[in-house]
Amino acid sequence: KSRVQLAAELKNLVDHGIDKPTLYQRFNNKVVLKEHLDMRRAAGIVNDPLYYLPIGTRSNISTIREFMDFAAENGIKEVYFYGKDEAKGDALVAQRPEWMDVHKVGGKVFVAGYKENYPKMGDLQDLHVYAYLPRKEEAEKWHSVGHKIWSYANPQGGVENPEIYRRNFGLLLWQNNFDGAGTFAYQFGFGNIWNDFDHVTYRDHNFVYPTVDGVIDTIAWEGYREGVDDIRYLTKLQQLIAAAGKSKDKKLKNTAVKAKEYLKTIDANEDDLNAVRAKMINYILQLN
Repeated sequence: KSRVQLAAELKNLVDHGIDKPTLYQRFNNKVVLKEHLDMRRAAGIVNDPLYYLPIGTRSNISTIREFMDFAAENGIKEVYFYGKDEAKGDALVAQRPEWMDVHKVGGKVFVAGYKENYPKMGDLQDLHVYAYLPRKEEAEKWHSVGHKIWSYANPQGGVENPEIYRRNFGLLLWQNNFDGAGTFAYQFGFGNIWNDFDHVTYRDHNFVYPTVDGVIDTIAWEGYREGVDDIRYLTKLQQLIAAAGKSKDKKLKNTAVKAKEYLKTIDANEDDLNAVRAKMINYILQLN
C-alpha cells in the first residue's frame, strides 16, 4: 500500500464503524510500524488494545517481549498475539506452553477457532474468534472466566448480500452476548484482487476494492456498516432507558419500561431490521 491508499482505507474503516482493526504491519522496520500506528491514530482508530498478527504466539519470546516494549513506548498497554489459526485437537493443546509464556511477559492471546477451544484452552485464551453461528451459551462460557468472544466466518467477507452482514454482525451479536466481530477480511485477494476466478479454491474475500488513491465499497460492506449502526441505535436506547429509570418523571419511566420490554421481543434472525431500527428511534425520541 502507498501512504495515500493506506490513509484512505483507514478512514474508510472508521467511516464504517470499525475502530479497532487488526494490524498486519511487520516488526522488521520500527520506523515504518510507528508511522503506521500514527496514521491509524490520526484516522480515529484505537490502538490500545492492539490486535497484532505478524508476531504470533509461536514467535521467540524475546521478540514478543521486545514488541511489548515497543508498544509501551507508543502508548499501548494491551497487546493481543495470534495463535495457530483454527487449530484443532492436539495442535490446539500443544500451544499451551507458548501461551503461558506470552502471559508471563504481559501479552494476551487471541485466535480463531471452534467449540473445543473453551474446554481445552479457555483458561489461557483471552479472546476467542468463534467460527460460524454465534451462540449465547458459548459467550457465557468465555465470560465466566473473564475472557471475550468475537464472531467470525458467518460468513467471510465478500458475499454480495448486504442483509446477511447487517443481521449477523449487528443485532445478532448483541442477542448472543458477543463482544465483537473479527470478520475475514476487509481486503484479501487470492491472486489478483480484481479477479475472483484466478484461484483454484477460493474467490477473493473483499469488502472493498483498492484504487490508486481510494476505496471502492461493496454492497456487503455497506450492509456491515448498517449492522454497526443498528448497535449504535440500540446502545443509545439502552442508555436512555437506564437514565429514565432514575427519573422522577412517571411518564418517562413508563416509556422506558415499554422500550425495555420491546427490546426483549426482537428476533435478530427474522425481524425486518428497518422496522426494528425505526421502533428504536421512536423510543429514543420519546426518551431523549
